[in-house]
Amino acid sequence: MTNKNNKNLTLCATEQHAITRVLPYYLNSTQNINVNTLGNGLINDTYLVESIEHSFVLQRINQHVFPTPQYIAQNAELIHEHLAQKIALSQYPFESIGHILNTQNKTLTFINNECWRAIDYIDNTYTVNAIENATQAKQVAQAFATFTATLSDFDATQLKETIPNFHNIESRLSQFHQALAQASTSKLATADSLISFVSENKSFVSHVNEISSKLPLRVTHNDTKINNLLFCKKTHQPKAVIDLDTCMPGFLMNDVGDLIRSTCPSVDENETNLSQMEIRLDVFETIVQSYIQSFESKGISVIEKESLVTGTLLLPFMLATRFLTDYLNGNVYFHTDYDTQNLDRAANQFHLFTLFKEKQTILRKLVHQE
Repeated sequence: MTNKNNKNLTLCATEQHAITRVLPYYLNSTQNINVNTLGNGLINDTYLVESIEHSFVLQRINQHVFPTPQYIAQNAELIHEHLAQKIALSQYPFESIGHILNTQNKTLTFINNECWRAIDYIDNTYTVNAIENATQAKQVAQAFATFTATLSDFDATQLKETIPNFHNIESRLSQFHQALAQASTSKLATADSLISFVSENKSFVSHVNEISSKLPLRVTHNDTKINNLLFCKKTHQPKAVIDLDTCMPGFLMNDVGDLIRSTCPSVDENETNLSQMEIRLDVFETIVQSYIQSFESKGISVIEKESLVTGTLLLPFMLATRFLTDYLNGNVYFHTDYDTQNLDRAANQFHLFTLFKEKQTILRKLVHQE
């Protein structure tokens, strides 16, 4: 492997050794190859491989987060096949990323208990880490909405759950109660007010369960952030929806709620001065209307429209519960820079939930354009 730019300097000896072992499964020759880290994902290790033969993305799947990586590959291929058909009919405006088979004609390569895969690389594109204005919010919402709408005639039950119960509030609360039972006295005391907050919102959880029972299952992305889009360097328009690892059967409100949670607040989940947090209603309206308009020809019911407000509240509430659970468990899941950071994050997201809850009437009017 030869250096192409400074990114290659981040490859430690262990990484280089692992990559050297897996490359022959995808290339006839491993001479004169550039390998660089790609993106800033926190779960999988991702690299750009450039050779005389072709360029592709090489990824080591985190099997602690994705214990059944076969499901990731199976889901991605089913989605890619469906989108490729739509592209051929000019019914999908973006590119789709497929797997590159290894020398054994398989989508996954297992070496020393590590799981690797190679996927298509789309050249002349870039990623953006944060939405800066309503125009960008509209681009992102339209892209993810188009992705899901194009898959509306795909049977979502064909997909496997790559992370079981990922957006299941009852499962997240079960994990929370397990953490409560095992937490130290000091942690319970420190988190007392937030623990009480969860109990005080049982009626909201009941509402989520009730509305969920009435919603259609769709193919949902489940990580609708701007950095999961590729933008064209020439037009600066979205070119591809990427990172399909969490694509599973789900509800539209989860994708919309996740996008709103990460874009509408004026501060992110690490902000501890909660008085600085405000809701950007123009961004909320842009996102929900982009989704509604994308689904108008596909069919979207009144209850599914109403669920978009529920999802807006649900995603920060659920993430806050996860942060609180991790704090009680000793910070074993989310990376933290200090001991009480997950507690601060939980307080932040519960505050966001409260702000959205206070504005429910306004949010509904924006959804229904009243």
